[in-house]
Amino acid sequence: MAKSRYTLTPTRLRKKRRKILLVKFLLGIFVIFISLFFVRLFSNASFMTISQVEIVGSTASEETSHLEQIVKGTTEGYYGHLISKSNVFFYPRGKIIENLSKTFKQVKGVEVDLNNWSKLTITIEERKPFEMWCTSEESGASIIFKDDCYFLDNQGYAFSKAPEISGDAYFKNYGNIQHASTSPIGQQFLTPELFKAISSFRESLSKRNINPDKLIAKIDGDFEFYLPDGGRILFNTSQNFNVVLENIESLLQDPDIRGSQGTLSTSLDYIDLRFGNKIFYKKR
Repeated sequence: MAKSRYTLTPTRLRKKRRKILLVKFLLGIFVIFISLFFVRLFSNASFMTISQVEIVGSTASEETSHLEQIVKGTTEGYYGHLISKSNVFFYPRGKIIENLSKTFKQVKGVEVDLNNWSKLTITIEERKPFEMWCTSEESGASIIFKDDCYFLDNQGYAFSKAPEISGDAYFKNYGNIQHASTSPIGQQFLTPELFKAISSFRESLSKRNINPDKLIAKIDGDFEFYLPDGGRILFNTSQNFNVVLENIESLLQDPDIRGSQGTLSTSLDYIDLRFGNKIFYKKR
């Protein structure tokens, strides 16, 4: 008896292959879906997520609470609706540092460490008051000094409002920051290099019994130190401060300029040191 043979036609063969591909495709989608489900579930498991935030270095309790809220807010949510941002392996360390630095201008440095697997420790380095920047107003040829002041750190960066009780405890700087519509907080009074150079110059003057209590930044690199008796010292940052100090020492040898205590005479209206070795001065 002859055996019958079944042969697939090309059309039926194509249909069969399509069914196999469809099954493989659906199976692949199912495997991917299950894998993503377990990745999300695993990344958000309690033993894999940050459960505690500790702030170290902040001095104010209200500020510490606010800092904690920023950190917790930064670690909320998911990357692409998949991986938890609070996962101990994938928490956004760089974004935490960025958000804290942007929100709190008094923050100078931030370190983020994971301790005991689930505790995030944030170590804050706060800026310290070094001098102050205060508002001023021009009235004709004179300047009105105001008591609306802000703390500067040792880099010349304005980082917080200064209380009125600060008084004369800190050296005061004026000018060079636009305060008409925005707060000076977060602005640089001078470049860090120039700020340090002028601060060092002022310290050198103090060693010679010349003690300015104010500095005004003018235009084109011109500055004026104000003395407690109202006298002024005019100088320009394009000069070599060592040469300027030598000129001042030479000037103090003049009995007409030297006061009774070996410092500048209180009768001086100003000394202009902006023209190299040529020194101009005027008495009141």
